[in-house]
Amino acid sequence: NYAIGNLRVTKIDVPRHKVIVVCSNEGKVTIKATEISASISNFTWLYKQRGSPHLKDCGIADASICGLSLWLGMSQEQLEEGLVRARQKDWGQKNS
Repeated sequence: NYAIGNLRVTKIDVPRHKVIVVCSNEGKVTIKATEISASISNFTWLYKQRGSPHLKDCGIADASICGLSLWLGMSQEQLEEGLVRARQKDWGQKNS
């Protein structure tokens, strides 16, 4: 058995020159980003061997992730809906 926990991304780097945004005539937006890197700090891990010799251990670690790719596709309606929600959230925070 093994487990990891408390995963919090502490840094993300998306190189601008590796991002492509395409808007189609049908109102669809596609975003492709490559060579993304990220860091995860101070996550917990553990393992426990079920069989002999029943080894086990746990600790805290850091990790670096490199070479990720991301493809996002959304319709114009989805994009507009997300912008409206973001504006509502910002407006609510400014007027609290």
